[in-house]
Amino acid sequence: IIDADKAITAVFVQRNVFTLYTSTNGRGSITPKPVAHDYYEGESVEVSATPDAHWRFDHWQGDLSGTENPTTIAMSSDKTVTAVFVPIQYQASIAVQGQGQVTPPAGIHTYSSGDIVTLTATPESGWAFERWEGAITDTQNPVDLLIDEDKSVTAVFVQGQYELEVSIIGDGTVSPSAGTHTYLSGTNVALSAVPATNWRFSQWQGSLTGS
Repeated sequence: IIDADKAITAVFVQRNVFTLYTSTNGRGSITPKPVAHDYYEGESVEVSATPDAHWRFDHWQGDLSGTENPTTIAMSSDKTVTAVFVPIQYQASIAVQGQGQVTPPAGIHTYSSGDIVTLTATPESGWAFERWEGAITDTQNPVDLLIDEDKSVTAVFVQGQYELEVSIIGDGTVSPSAGTHTYLSGTNVALSAVPATNWRFSQWQGSLTGS
């Protein structure tokens, strides 16, 4: 109120300026970017973390803690903030059907997202690898498995099969009968020969010898 001569002074004081230092640990980016940023005392700064493909944001380090993302930090002094990223991990369950081995061995294995695992199937004696089932449906061996989620794969082995060809020279009958027969690997086959009238059995020829 101007009712006499008066003098007024506006007094200003310099605001403190503090520096925010940001960085990352792992694969990802942070906002504000990883350089020194100056802010006035009392300002609230939003900080956010963005992971790269196959990675995830895990937590904050430094003058921030916890997992909230994005979040804010109050500039009451110089601050340091680090965004920590870790690889996304998935489980690969590998099983065997039949008799054989796989590499990696049968069981549950943990891998980082984006990993490529080479699966190799090795049959036991008398068995043959036939196919993959589950996350892979293929007959290729070895084969690559991309880890981009939890996956289950089964190596299928089948017992080997072989052909026995039986024939006759002369006059008579055999058991199994003359012709081609299929057996599983390891099967013991009893052969017998019965001569016709006025004939006699002489010997075996081929894969079997003797009389």
